[in-house]
Amino acid sequence: MSPIFYEPSPGAAGGGGGAPTTATYVTLSTDATLTNERVLTQGDGITITDAGAGSTVTIALTTATQEVANRHFAMALGGM
Repeated sequence: MSPIFYEPSPGAAGGGGGAPTTATYVTLSTDATLTNERVLTQGDGITITDAGAGSTVTIALTTATQEVANRHFAMALGGM
């Protein structure tokens, strides 16, 4: 699993000694002080579980979506 991190924008400035407010971030909700955030949103067949501050965020495929993905993968390999 790859970590989620920010990508500094050219000339990104910090907001009061914290992380740069103009950098690109993936967040779980919008924040008025960030101008380039993208909100992570679940779609069909995907669940996102936030265990709270200082813990984890889990992104998972639902069982039905996983079964469809497995069938497509097997067909691509010449199975089924």
